[in-house]
Amino acid sequence: MDNNQTIGRYMAQTVNMIRCHARKDAEKSGINMTELWIIRYLADNRNIETTQKDICDLLKMKAPTISITLTNLENEGLILRNKSLKDSRKTIITLTDDGINKSIECKEIFLRINKALEESISKDDLNTFYKVLESFQKVLEAL
Repeated sequence: MDNNQTIGRYMAQTVNMIRCHARKDAEKSGINMTELWIIRYLADNRNIETTQKDICDLLKMKAPTISITLTNLENEGLILRNKSLKDSRKTIITLTDDGINKSIECKEIFLRINKALEESISKDDLNTFYKVLESFQKVLEAL
């Protein structure tokens, strides 16, 4: 460990390395990272009505960028956009059957990376690592 590095920098470097591996695997599956995140979010939240605004807020991206991405996913047959039954002003985004299949493929990308990371350290060190991260999150929430 370099004493000149900060905790944040080490964490950022690690996250960037994870993203690079995920991006490479996503591209092999024919999708980009934004599409991967949207597909995973929709798969994990199938019981929640999700709008384009929800996705913009989640990914901290502008509406035009998300709109283009959603159009691409729709053209690929991975999502559907339908009016909400609760509020006709809203358009709800859902996965198609092909989208659900793609979400499984996307989840495997993250599981493979996670497995490699978990297998690289002992269970005790992994538990300590999670406790440290939880502690960091509490500190950061309080700032």
